Amino acid sequence: MLANYKEERAAFARLWERQCRERILLLRGQSGCGKTSLLKHCRQSAQPEKVFLIFVDCKRDGINPAEVFSLAADHAGRNRLPAFSQCLRQHNVEIRDNQIEGNSNQISVVLGGGSEQERKERLVWLTNAWLEDISQFDRPLLLVVDTYEKAGADLQSWLRSLLVRLPRACKPLRIVLAGQEVPDTNTGEEWADCCCERELNGVPEPEHWLPVVEGLGLQIPQLFLAGICHAMQGNPAEILKAIQRPF
Repeated sequence: MLANYKEERAAFARLWERQCRERILLLRGQSGCGKTSLLKHCRQSAQPEKVFLIFVDCKRDGINPAEVFSLAADHAGRNRLPAFSQCLRQHNVEIRDNQIEGNSNQISVVLGGGSEQERKERLVWLTNAWLEDISQFDRPLLLVVDTYEKAGADLQSWLRSLLVRLPRACKPLRIVLAGQEVPDTNTGEEWADCCCERELNGVPEPEHWLPVVEGLGLQIPQLFLAGICHAMQGNPAEILKAIQRPF
């Protein structure tokens, strides 16, 4: 159960509207603010018939553009990425039955071989083909990246390149970046104009916990609940543990 963060949940839900104006959502919050629970709730609320959703947590090893490309193929269906498949074939990568493999091994071959300049060029070509395919999707593709500050330099650079291009290219693509650090919107670049930025500061107000208390079938005086929220400094995980303890 999730306390408050109604505005953040509403901003997330707007991302799969066809005419979404703010196609980038930045969620910044320190450890203990409830970010993980918020993202889990939002991810579970997404309706598969309305949006393709890719979720990656950069605390896990191996998160790079190749992994994102592969996950897109898994979630949206490999047949929806013909330009991307053709781009792979042009770089002499064997693809079983002319389809993208379910894992990122073959994509990694294209992005990992040759000189640094060649790898950068291939990433640009694959990204262009990927965006071309997504532009033809019948529903939005939502890329959610958690713990952004732990992303490798290659992934952060690639994600920033997507942000820069998003206002003019690939309208079905939507991006959520969440973490203790996220890209700075204090920029003259156009992407900041279609971005919603939210600061997550925990849930210190006791009235926001009343629906959770009621949903758990508990009876806790509001004054006592206020004391818990104050003692836990709005940390949602710790507040939930406290109100679930037997009295």
